[in-house]
Amino acid sequence: MHSVGYLGLSLLLALLVSACSRQPEYLQANSLPPIVVPEGAAKERLGQLYPVPPSAVAVAHEFNVPFPPTVPAQGEVNNASLETTNDQFHLLNARPPATTWSQLLRFLQQQSIPLADQNVAAATITSDWFTRALQPGFAIRYRLRLERGLQPDTTEIYVASQLQSSSQPPLATNDWPDSLQDIPHANWLVSQLLEVLNNPRDSVGDSYLATTIALPVKVRVTGVEGEPVLSVKVSARRLSAALTKALTDTDWFTYAAVTRPDTREYGVIHFNQRRVKEKKSRWYNPFSWGGSGSSAQNSRYSLEQILANLPNEPQVNALFADYKSRRQPVDQKRLKLSGIKGYLLVQQPVSDNEQRIYIRDAYGRRLNLEEVRGLLDTLRLWLI
Repeated sequence: MHSVGYLGLSLLLALLVSACSRQPEYLQANSLPPIVVPEGAAKERLGQLYPVPPSAVAVAHEFNVPFPPTVPAQGEVNNASLETTNDQFHLLNARPPATTWSQLLRFLQQQSIPLADQNVAAATITSDWFTRALQPGFAIRYRLRLERGLQPDTTEIYVASQLQSSSQPPLATNDWPDSLQDIPHANWLVSQLLEVLNNPRDSVGDSYLATTIALPVKVRVTGVEGEPVLSVKVSARRLSAALTKALTDTDWFTYAAVTRPDTREYGVIHFNQRRVKEKKSRWYNPFSWGGSGSSAQNSRYSLEQILANLPNEPQVNALFADYKSRRQPVDQKRLKLSGIKGYLLVQQPVSDNEQRIYIRDAYGRRLNLEEVRGLLDTLRLWLI
């Protein structure tokens, strides 16, 4: 028995000695000498593939943990469109900013347009100067700026351009003009970009870098003196165009509209919702006023008559004060309004880039909270 024990111990010691004599290969690795950059060669790019801007300051309570790229979604066609308002235009992309950012970078790469800067904080992508055959002898560059769309998970793309003679040294200024300096190339850029954005086979995920883009919300329901209103952070002209489209292409229709005093933008819109046909469905929309068949799209009174004869009540007078000058002459008998259907939508400016939307009944009086919130929520979903 002792011999068996000694034999086992001998085998164990032999294995340990054998294992210790075999050193891993990484222990025999030699260090490589550091890279020596020749005199006169640029050294700035070494080790700076992902440089941190000097202005970036890590603040513990403001740091958001970045998420990995999302799975490509919304691969259907017609995801983007060109939206115009008089002499201004922008591209509307039915995808969130992080996905739109990836699409724009891929587009510039596919078109061999050199990239100069990606400013996530300002949500802008700037190209370097380049030449194209459309404008011989000139160099151009573009700036693509993102804004949040009126609808959730949509993005607006605004294009600015600069043009100069290719024989001159490139401009170093960052002052971009409000209007396009190169119309031919701008038209080319927009048409090509729409093709890429609407290509169902060209699906991309979110940009990891662009997940930190924080664009202000443009549309939200808020309250003014206890009354729900819709706050829209766009110009009055832009909102007027969006309201016209929303009240035309939906189940709502417009009786009439008047502009604000001394402006061309809509101030008050008299609108209603079409009746639900009882034969087709027993379900009624909570915002419709019932019945069968189509409603007559004519009001009992003109909108001018309604505004001139609104009830003399504090809450009515406060909202419609700008239209008191349109009242009927003193010698003309005031109308006693009755049987008016629908609603009055009032667009009131807060600043050049913020408007409020009030919805009252056809007499200018406040609606109950549940009804007005339902109307505002529905209108918000139709604004483009």
